[in-house]
Amino acid sequence: MSKTSLFIVGLASLTFAACSGGSLDPSGTGGGAGTDTSGVGGTIGTGGIGGDISPVGTGGCIPARISPANAVPTEHRAMAKVCSPSNAPPVDGGAMSCAAVIDCVGDGGMPGVYNTCLHGVCSFDECMTDDDCGSNAVCACSTDYYGGNAQFHPNRCVPGNCRIDADCGAGGYCSPSRGYCGSFDGFFCHGPADSCVDSTMDCRYCGTQCVYAPTTGAFVCGAPICAG
Repeated sequence: MSKTSLFIVGLASLTFAACSGGSLDPSGTGGGAGTDTSGVGGTIGTGGIGGDISPVGTGGCIPARISPANAVPTEHRAMAKVCSPSNAPPVDGGAMSCAAVIDCVGDGGMPGVYNTCLHGVCSFDECMTDDDCGSNAVCACSTDYYGGNAQFHPNRCVPGNCRIDADCGAGGYCSPSRGYCGSFDGFFCHGPADSCVDSTMDCRYCGTQCVYAPTTGAFVCGAPICAG
C-alpha cells in the first residue's frame, strides 16, 4: 500500500471517531452528548398546581368546588338563636348597673372584661340576641365555639351580611366563618363564586374547612389554627 493510501485511511479513521462518539473533545461540547433525550423530560413534575385533586404529587388547592350544586353547607343558620349567659369570671359585689359602655370601664377591677353595657348591666357577654349587635352583626353564642384553652369566652357580636338563611335569598345559606380554635369570624351568604360549600368534600385536599375570604367575597378552603 502506498504512503498516499495510508494517509487517506488514517484520516478517515479520525473522522469516523470524531463523529461517532464525541470523546475526542475533552470539553464535552461536541458530538451527540448534548442531544441525549433522557435529560430533557424534567417538566413532568411541574403539573397539578391547581387542578389535580389527587393528594399525591405537587397538588395545590382545588380551584373550584367539587360538591354538587345542591350541596348543603356543613354549617348554616336556619334560624336566629338566643344565647345563654356565658361562664364569666367572678366579680366582687356583682356587676354594676350602667346606662352606657363608658359606665363599665374597669368594672370589678377587671378592665376589658365586664366592659359591655348590656340590658342595663355591665356584662362579660357582648350580646344575647342578634338585636343586641346592631344591624350589621350577628350574636355568636359562646356555647357554639371552643375558643382555645381560655377558661372564659363570651357571647360575641361578629360581622356578617346575613343572620339566617332567608337573608341570602331563595334556597340560600348563611354560614359561619370560623377562625382561631373554632371561634366565629362572621356569618356570610354563600354565592356562585365560592370554591367550597361542604368542608368535608371540597376541602379534602386543601385546608380543613370552608372559610370566608373578605378580599374576594367568597368562601374558600382554609386551615384555621388552634394552639390551645
